[in-house]
This record gives sequence, structure tokens and C-alpha cells, in this order.
Amino acid sequence: MSDSDLAAGVSSTALMVAAARAIETHHPHSLLHDEYAEHFVRSANSPVALPTRIEDVELGDADPFWGHLGRFFAVRARTFDDFLVDSAPHTPQLVFLGAGLDTRGLRLGLPPSVTGFEIDRHDVLTFKTKVLDSLGARAPFPTIC
Repeated sequence: MSDSDLAAGVSSTALMVAAARAIETHHPHSLLHDEYAEHFVRSANSPVALPTRIEDVELGDADPFWGHLGRFFAVRARTFDDFLVDSAPHTPQLVFLGAGLDTRGLRLGLPPSVTGFEIDRHDVLTFKTKVLDSLGARAPFPTIC
């Protein structure tokens, strides 16, 4: 399977959410930091240009999608992140259904006692693993297709 075949299998939703996380990572008042999100967006070679910084968006923070909805994605992600960090010491297993290009297993520093499972389509998880491998990053959880 070629790199372009792998990138073609990644859903537009997964890429848009990764772009929103990349924008948030570079935002001056960031609610989360995902150092991998921009790499996913750039590696996918999407037919639609996706921004990775709010400065790439003509209206900036005033843009209805990347400005406003992007901040919604950030608040949503931060809420889940905080919940998982608080729950992890008391939860032996976490299951991420439709994991997409999510990197919580790498970003949150969950305790080693937690076993996590990322579940998504084979092509999405293959693309994700390939990008993370190229960065020398390895998700601590098994992936299930």
C-alpha cells in the first residue's frame, strides 16, 4: 500500500479534527497541546487545504468554522482529557471507539496501570501508526481494526 493510498483512507472528519487540534496547539491561549496533529494534516496531502495555525485562516479567530467551531473542538477535547486524567487511576481499561487521529495515549501521560484500546478502521489506524512511527512516537495502546 502506497503512502497516497494510506492518506486517501483517512476520513475528512479525522483530518478536520486534527487540524483543529493543531490550530489550538499554536493558539496563544491554548486549552490543549497536541504536537502530532499538524504532522497528521501535513502527511495526509488532503485535496482540501487544511490550516494548522489560526494565522492561516483569513478571518482568524472570527472565522465561523476554524475560529468558533475550532474552539468548540478544543473545549470538548479538554473536557474529555480532564475526565480521563481524573478517572485513569481508578479505571483499568479505556476504550477509544472511532479513535481516528486522536493522541490521548501519548499526550496525557496516563499511568502504566491503564490499558487502552484504540478502535477504528484499518486504513485510519495504519496511517496514524505510520505518521507516529516517522516521528519516533509509539502509542502505548494496542489498536484494533
